[in-house]
Amino acid sequence: YNLVLITSPVFAATGVGMLAEKKSPMVYGRRGMFIFMFVILLVFAPQITYTMVSIFGAVAVFIKRRSESLPKNDDDNGMMFNRRRQSRDKAIIQDIINTVGESRLFMDKYSASLFADYDVEVIAQRSFLSKADESDYCFVENKKLRPYKDKINSVIVYKWNRQYPSDMKLDIEPSEGRVLVSSVEFVGHSHEKITKEVYSR
Repeated sequence: YNLVLITSPVFAATGVGMLAEKKSPMVYGRRGMFIFMFVILLVFAPQITYTMVSIFGAVAVFIKRRSESLPKNDDDNGMMFNRRRQSRDKAIIQDIINTVGESRLFMDKYSASLFADYDVEVIAQRSFLSKADESDYCFVENKKLRPYKDKINSVIVYKWNRQYPSDMKLDIEPSEGRVLVSSVEFVGHSHEKITKEVYSR
């Protein structure tokens, strides 16, 4: 089938070109090539059109599926992306210190560097969630909380109010078994607006 479609225009163009000018090989070559290209386009126009439409359609589907599969943003309780924190802000660190007060502050070793420049004592351990007591605070940005959900009395959530990608998010619902007791907004050091929500039993 393909051989017929391709070679038929060649023979047709050659024959028409020879009839158009028998005495001039140069003219014959130019006209033959022109007629050959015209016949090729004429014969394959529907197929070329269909192929182009198919390509554009495939690209559109790929872009749509790609956008749908992208990691969700901070509005969906995102925490980490590619094993890194979404962002950081000095105003949040200071607010955490003020909130904790004299209580103990536990966290993962990964998070300890955020508090290195502040006059606050932190307890950095890998298994800190299982060692913290009822009156302690835990700063969490790279841990799953569901295994410890029955031990959690209150949840404090800081939201960036920006579109940050994430492939790890908060795995518990802050309002599950708790109520929203406060929601405040403040200006961050590198963010125009930070929202702080406190949920308690």
